[in-house]
Amino acid sequence: MNPKQTTAKSEAVASADNSRADIERAAGAHKGMAQSSGPSDQALVVEAGVTMPPVHPIATDTLPYTLVLPCLPESVGRARALVSCALGAWGVSALADEGRLIVSELVTNVVDHTTTTQTTIAVERKSPHSVRIHVPDSSRVPPCLTDVDSRTESGRGLSLVEGLSCCWGYEESAWGKVTWAELSLAANR
Repeated sequence: MNPKQTTAKSEAVASADNSRADIERAAGAHKGMAQSSGPSDQALVVEAGVTMPPVHPIATDTLPYTLVLPCLPESVGRARALVSCALGAWGVSALADEGRLIVSELVTNVVDHTTTTQTTIAVERKSPHSVRIHVPDSSRVPPCLTDVDSRTESGRGLSLVEGLSCCWGYEESAWGKVTWAELSLAANR
């Protein structure tokens, strides 16, 4: 790695280095905002790099929680923290374990299998009982489940996503695709 690459990677790691405590502090401060119609309903950008929408515990038409991250292994923990904060703010913490695992797998796939340099994780409230996690990348190769030998150490990510979510898929775009997974409180797993 040449010095320019090392510096760029160090800067990307530093920008991804905000702690879960920063994200939770921002979400906690945001919870105190009053509901209104007008300019205060616009997204609030927080220092930790998290875009925090107005919090309405059962609202389904709010802006998604989003977080722009460099595509590095170190970013997976911040993506999990974003999911935890969003689900907690919306009062659906029962989905947090599954949500954190799903976003971990989706972000890891972007890091390991694409040339994407940064991604914007989004957690969207679809209904009072469902949440969708979106992870975009610049690859046009569709995600696909693979048969994995029991001795293989990798390749199980999408199988895990399929097992934990009520549905999952991807949407193509001009610049790549968005892979998503939906969680539901009402789903029978």
